[in-house]
Amino acid sequence: MKANSQMKGRGASRVNVQQVSFELKHKVILALNKLADRDTYQIGVEEFDKLAECLTSEKIAPFVSCILDTDSEQKSAVRKECVRLMGTLAKFHRALIGPHVNKMVASIVKRLKDSDSVVRDACVETMGVLASKLSNHGDESDDGVFVALVRPVFEALGEQNKQPVASTINTLANSVYQVFSASSDEAREIMRQASVDYLGRGGIYTSGAMALLSGLNPRPSSLIFHFSAMAVFGVGRLLLPFPSPKRLWIGAKLIWVRVFSIIKILIWRGYLYFTKY
Repeated sequence: MKANSQMKGRGASRVNVQQVSFELKHKVILALNKLADRDTYQIGVEEFDKLAECLTSEKIAPFVSCILDTDSEQKSAVRKECVRLMGTLAKFHRALIGPHVNKMVASIVKRLKDSDSVVRDACVETMGVLASKLSNHGDESDDGVFVALVRPVFEALGEQNKQPVASTINTLANSVYQVFSASSDEAREIMRQASVDYLGRGGIYTSGAMALLSGLNPRPSSLIFHFSAMAVFGVGRLLLPFPSPKRLWIGAKLIWVRVFSIIKILIWRGYLYFTKY
């Protein structure tokens, strides 16, 4: 009797989970249909935002599957909102989406090749939101999150080595490797944390850096600006509230690691491309 009751309980639990998943997918489909119609687009956006905000832990997985299951045949408004919703999930459910981050980033990288610039812009904005929300814990896991976000972007852009953007991407990849590679150097450790904090500031700091990482802004001048800003940000944190000879020395090493190494690589790999800007 006890065994039968346990089996019935498990069966009922499976039915409940399946029913919840089915009802959620039905709501998502209705919202997607509204997004595809210009007259009901805003209603669809509002419904999606409410759905995303009120998700419980068991609804995260089916919801993510639904918004990732879009292709080029869908209207650009639908593709854009599905990308944007990944950022919305990070805002409201940062602690629950960890197992799905890799799939979300892979989908965003795929959409970076979208024919519609509106969708590509949404990808850059969403990558910025993910970097800001998922890398803002202030612990050692931030470095791992940062690498998990940018590695798929670098892998996707590896196919573009024959294009002019390659010089900037190679420089960026080389610089990120120098900063985030395993090292006992205190200057690199401070720069790693400064890089994560810089991306978490939002605004132009996040969107500009994400545009570089996504390849949508291949200008070396932007690369120098953001990486120099990260160096200044790191040095400023290091020297406050009171500078000391040791901190000044580490600050000088920070500048060397981030700024002068980038300039050296630019001259070596991309100087001809740099002269175009």
